[in-house]
Amino acid sequence: MKNIRKIKKWKRRIAAVVSTIATISALYNLYVHYSGEEWINKIFKSIQSESQKKVTADKIPMDSADAGLMVEFIDVGQGDCILVYEKKSDAAMLIDTGKYEAYDNVQSVLLGNGIDHLEYFVVTHMDSDHMQSASDILEDYEVDTLLCANDLDKDTECVQYLKETYPSKVDEIIFPAAGDTYNLGNADITVMGPAENNKDSYEDSNEYSIMLKVGYEEISYLFTGDADENEYLDVKAEGMDFSDIDVVKMMHHGSAQDGSNSKEFLRDTDAQYAVISCGYGNQYGHPHREVVKTLSDLGVSTFRTDLQGSIISVTDGKNIIWNVEPTTNFKSGSELGSIY
Repeated sequence: MKNIRKIKKWKRRIAAVVSTIATISALYNLYVHYSGEEWINKIFKSIQSESQKKVTADKIPMDSADAGLMVEFIDVGQGDCILVYEKKSDAAMLIDTGKYEAYDNVQSVLLGNGIDHLEYFVVTHMDSDHMQSASDILEDYEVDTLLCANDLDKDTECVQYLKETYPSKVDEIIFPAAGDTYNLGNADITVMGPAENNKDSYEDSNEYSIMLKVGYEEISYLFTGDADENEYLDVKAEGMDFSDIDVVKMMHHGSAQDGSNSKEFLRDTDAQYAVISCGYGNQYGHPHREVVKTLSDLGVSTFRTDLQGSIISVTDGKNIIWNVEPTTNFKSGSELGSIY
């Protein structure tokens, strides 16, 4: 196991070097394709976006007697990682981890909130941008329950690490299905997807992502992993109620693939707020043009990790406050341009 940990540490270092090289390459490409003032403007826009991330507040006050539930959509680049922390009970849940190179950022958020124990650790599905550091979480933190996508037969290195790690590190592993319920202190967790025993009917593992609804008094959040329209329609047909959601984490980094993040879905949730977790300049064009247009058309207050860094909300069960204002930039990822 020590050798595995050494290998993973080196992998994180290599990933960080590769990320740096990719950034340098992107700047060189800008230099090759543009000249003079136009080149400077392109670089400035990229730096300005990164600077906007860095000045974003890491935390907002949690010392108020009314502060109950904090949700932080951690900036992990092109990936997902969400911390749900119920203050009054000192109970924490981590949803996904992002890739290896984002793990230091995840650790700093947990440390900054004084968290060394997780009631729940959720692996929504087995894509590397969601769970590449899952075994590191199990090694470095005390975890009571692992809520895991039922896809441990996936033949990837990070899944193998997870399989080798979890038996000795967690009290319980559960492969949840729609309708299951749990408690995180005073917050209620409802599994909205996937549909039970529906794995074999899907071609893409995204379609059986774990979807969770977390309710705290009058406020509710919907976390969707990389679910798509097929999974949403299937579990809705089985009776799962997507209404009265206040905050929705948009499916699959704001993708419109296979009809995901449709107007019907957003109207069902009637969400006032939406959060898109994606990396600035990602190669997939996330968020897609259709999705940001729908959000704009419906007047949904939208937050984006690619433009605003980590997004933090705190609720007392009746109201929600945020660490940043909703974005006014409804450009798609493609319109912003790819840098990697």
